[in-house]
Amino acid sequence: VHGVWIGTGDGLAYWDSENIHWFTLEPDPCIVPWPQDVTVDSRGTVWLGTADGRILSQSPGKETWTAVPVHGLMGRELEQPIYAIAAAPDGDLWATRGYDLFRVGGATTIWPVQVPEPRCWVSHLVAGVDSVWGLGECGVLQFVASNESWAIHHPGGGRMDLVVIGSDGTVYAGSPDGLYAYTGSDWRRVVQEDVTAAAADRQGGLWIASREQGKLWYFKSGQLTPYGQQFGEQALWYLTVDNRNRLWAAFSNVLLFYNGKAWRRISPPLWDIDRMTSGPDGRIWVTGRNSWATMHNTIAVYDPAADKQP
Repeated sequence: VHGVWIGTGDGLAYWDSENIHWFTLEPDPCIVPWPQDVTVDSRGTVWLGTADGRILSQSPGKETWTAVPVHGLMGRELEQPIYAIAAAPDGDLWATRGYDLFRVGGATTIWPVQVPEPRCWVSHLVAGVDSVWGLGECGVLQFVASNESWAIHHPGGGRMDLVVIGSDGTVYAGSPDGLYAYTGSDWRRVVQEDVTAAAADRQGGLWIASREQGKLWYFKSGQLTPYGQQFGEQALWYLTVDNRNRLWAAFSNVLLFYNGKAWRRISPPLWDIDRMTSGPDGRIWVTGRNSWATMHNTIAVYDPAADKQP
């Protein structure tokens, strides 16, 4: 009758035909704002890094999220987006804001350590026993935790699209000209195909895929087994393997899983998927936008055992 309510990216406003009045709303404690990355550690704890600089955790069997303190940050640094996170083998969490790396959430805390070069912007992390590996603009980055030192690797000399650690501890890096394995002192090319997504299984093997070609392969003990053009021209983003050793593939707005014989399609309540992971309880976690109209991410979880989305 008198005006209009306006919902904006900066909050809620009311226009009374003459003036705009702004209102501050307390966020619902059950709503997680703007997830950037999600991971599940070996104990089943779910971790989130958010666009407003927070790290949140959810313990097994719980539905609420707990904020995890980040030491060594002050002022506006506390509001910088968390770009990537990775669960450490012993349960703590590694995180990056793109230009640094730090460890939180457990008995071992490492304050933010800057990347070795300003152009080494980290966009993805995986954590091993001795080192944390990341993808950066300058190549594949290795952070050795024992002495808090960095190393930069250039497998093949070109652009790297992924880095993944096999169940046997082997570090792999994928690129448009192949898949490289780290021997501890050097890299060797083990697959001569365009590799843009990969996931390690529980038997020492590696599922690899090409986003451009739509192809899928399985690599183990030096042997590459082709599975044909499984994905066509769909926008494949991620692969992951769940606790039953089943392969999952994430596309723009759909999940597929492979039980060894056939593929099944799952439609999550997201319009656009950009991250995917799984945990020891078998649930699949994804982040992405829930509509084409918003740039803010949300999170969804699928429980294969109950065949439902809680």
